[in-house]
Amino acid sequence: TVAFVRTTIDRDADAYRSRIWLAPADGATPPRAFTAGPNDTAPRWSPDGQTLAFLAKRNGAAKAQVWLIGARGGEAWPLTALDEGATDPQWSPDGTRIACTSQVRPASADKHDSERKSDVRVIDRLKHKQDGEGVFDDRRRHLFVVPVRGQERGEARQLTFGDYNDSAPAWSPDGRTLAFISARHDDRDYDNKSDVWTVPVGEAGDEPAEPCRVTRTTGPCAMPAFSPDGQWLAYTGHDNDPRYGPTTLTGLWLAPADGSAPPRNLTAALDRPVGSGIGTDARYGVPPARPLWMPDSAALLCLVSDAGAAPLLRIAVADGAKTLLLAGARQLTNVTRSADGRRLAFAASSGTLPADIFACELAASAGQPALASDERRLTESNAALFAEVTLRAPEKHTYAAPDGQQLDAWVITPAGFDPARKYPLILEIHGGPHALYGESFYLEFQLLAARGYVVLYTNPRGSEGYGQEFVAALRNDWGGVDYRDVMAGVDWLAGQGFVDETRMGVTGGSYGGYLTNWIIGQTDRFRAAVSGRSTSDRYSHYGHSDHGSFTGDWEFGGPPWERADHYRARSPLTYAPNVTTPLLLEHQENDLRCPLPQGEEFFTALKKLRRTDVQLLRFPGESHEMSRAGKPRHRVERLTRILDWFDRYLTSAE
Repeated sequence: TVAFVRTTIDRDADAYRSRIWLAPADGATPPRAFTAGPNDTAPRWSPDGQTLAFLAKRNGAAKAQVWLIGARGGEAWPLTALDEGATDPQWSPDGTRIACTSQVRPASADKHDSERKSDVRVIDRLKHKQDGEGVFDDRRRHLFVVPVRGQERGEARQLTFGDYNDSAPAWSPDGRTLAFISARHDDRDYDNKSDVWTVPVGEAGDEPAEPCRVTRTTGPCAMPAFSPDGQWLAYTGHDNDPRYGPTTLTGLWLAPADGSAPPRNLTAALDRPVGSGIGTDARYGVPPARPLWMPDSAALLCLVSDAGAAPLLRIAVADGAKTLLLAGARQLTNVTRSADGRRLAFAASSGTLPADIFACELAASAGQPALASDERRLTESNAALFAEVTLRAPEKHTYAAPDGQQLDAWVITPAGFDPARKYPLILEIHGGPHALYGESFYLEFQLLAARGYVVLYTNPRGSEGYGQEFVAALRNDWGGVDYRDVMAGVDWLAGQGFVDETRMGVTGGSYGGYLTNWIIGQTDRFRAAVSGRSTSDRYSHYGHSDHGSFTGDWEFGGPPWERADHYRARSPLTYAPNVTTPLLLEHQENDLRCPLPQGEEFFTALKKLRRTDVQLLRFPGESHEMSRAGKPRHRVERLTRILDWFDRYLTSAE
């Protein structure tokens, strides 16, 4: 049986509602709702399959706690009552305990608060804020273990301590140790590094044990997983290769569980990043995939991003040899396996499918690696909606950049498309810049096509999924090779004969908003533009953004006080006097990644230049992720205003 989360919109409350559903893995009967909600997530089967753990906000709680429910249903009961809630529940191998994480205040916090109440924030750390979370306080996330005793609430026992944040707990096969991720080195406030650590679980009443570091503090680490035989720890991450810095491709790494030898990258020869990072506006919050071990400890399963698709590979531990298990023009996420390793369940999406649940067998012949077979679809979550509307399948193409580099593009054409006619064009630009477009669903693209637009989206240099040199090619060249690559895509599509070059629009979000701002300062070929949660002044962005001082050092070759001329030369604000394209700027007031002042600076410049066709939208209470995870009404209004803006300027040639 597959447990999964289905999220819907409560229109009256302008909110999302999540429930856990169950589907038989053989697809014999339809899926059924299993919990009542309204905020149930993160289902985890107990090792014996008799109990389901999940996170829920119930009985008026503001923070999620771990709840349990029997496999046959009935009433759920709370396991934890942690002051700051619980995240990431993980069953011990024997099913007697659950590990989770929760935030903890320092022991001195209560005394300080009782002596002096103040709403003033005292900031003394470089890493003091995060988009979607806000400004950090003195709480730190640590590991807890909770006993499972029937339908009783367990007493949570804290395992890790200190001025660190710990995450992603993973049990050893013998249940004696937890692996986790933490940055505990002295320079953690100034770099992107973290490590895999282990800590003994012990028993109630034991003195807290000191964690043991497994990796070598060379780069970011994520999602550790013990091998079934307990000898190895697999994790995802990279080592900040001096040539590529933070753009080093994420790999699947293997380290001895006792840290006795350096880790090795099992996927170095792939020249593709591990993970399924294809962009979409139909899904948000999918956690990084934890490596999946096969029961014999001889191989792992992992997703990779490859030229706009996300295939599933089997990677041999001995030599890194790869076997393709699942592929196709689609994006796979949330891959999990049955306890015996004979069956997989996963979510899959495509250009015409937001996401549904699938399952397949892992068949193996003697001496051969397991291969996926007998794939079946378990859910059709949006069947009723899609029976009422027309979706257009994207078509993948390849075109050449001015220097001959081959680049991928996708084109969505309107219903009733006639190549003998001329259509208005919308160029869409992805964020990142080290993200990618591909075989995934975009509601925005479908809505534009439904309005009669041809939609073009491309993967210029800087995008992931095409190798290490490709993704790192953008360093010190924002607005250079990326601009030439996307404009070459426009030229290629215009050459097909069905694009009306007098009615072209350009849009994008985050880095895509940056490049939109840049483009309209370099050319007047576009008759309308929409720039979402963008940046315009890379100099000030360095200090405004939660990530600005980290990305700027690498992407722009150093801090702005050392390379002021370069920062100014590659800032769209510098070219504001050139802008004549009608521009809609949309920003979120709580965005800490591309903060509101970045849009205000560009808006102010254009208004002072007497550009009348410019508007600034401010969405209150929203973060950088509004287009994927904001309030439903804000997401709808954003899309509606984008459509209306393009309609105003592009629906006629007059």
